[in-house]
Amino acid sequence: MARRLGVIPHAYARPLFVGLAGSESPAASAFELVTESSAQLAIELRQGNLDGAFLSPVDYAREYTHYSLIPDAGVVSRGETSTILLLFREGTPRLRTIAVEPSSSAEIVLTHLVMAEKYDIVPKFVPVAVPPAEALRSADAVLVSGDAAAAMAGWDRKLDVTDEWEDTTGLPYVHGLWATRPGALVQAQVARLRATGRDADARLGAIHGGALGYTLGPDDIAALTEFLRMAYYHGILKDIPDMKFLPDASSAPLTATH
Repeated sequence: MARRLGVIPHAYARPLFVGLAGSESPAASAFELVTESSAQLAIELRQGNLDGAFLSPVDYAREYTHYSLIPDAGVVSRGETSTILLLFREGTPRLRTIAVEPSSSAEIVLTHLVMAEKYDIVPKFVPVAVPPAEALRSADAVLVSGDAAAAMAGWDRKLDVTDEWEDTTGLPYVHGLWATRPGALVQAQVARLRATGRDADARLGAIHGGALGYTLGPDDIAALTEFLRMAYYHGILKDIPDMKFLPDASSAPLTATH
């Protein structure tokens, strides 16, 4: 039986999703894909409308008691990838306001941490629902991510925020990973999701100069934990979430929830 799986629409994460749709997967590991923002996917997952989803670290952290994580697969930036960009208005002397798309919760937190830790400034984040060029008429900068960032990669006055994060902390940035409601997926489906990172890396090889990857190792999990710890330290998260990964199939077989 196909389970409902939430995915985000951005091209940088799409390599994880190749072949997961029901018509392209073996029946035992098939999924019905639902495309939404990570914030909306977190809501749908918590409400039981999805069986699993690709969530940003912040969306996982805010509801972590409801979820389990699937090991090995995710999206990681190491250096410049043009996945999260801060675009500046020409002639801006000080960074006081940043226009943001409200659902970009993890990207907003990441930018807040970079600005505070590296530049010792705390700009105001202003929600907008207009194109970047229009947002810059009233804000000093605009934060763009995903496909919107890729489209603005040629902008002259910008910071690559994942590169700034690595420069500040020496750590990669984990954009997101697979989460599920406990017991919602059969073992074959968990195994299929665990394999998506390895499959994506093998299929694509080095992209963005080798800076964008899809396999999560211990160093990436440590970087994710540090990101969430810093978000708690800065008062953004109410606590530091447990990283609750599903166990290996050989030690704890899963059963399906019908």
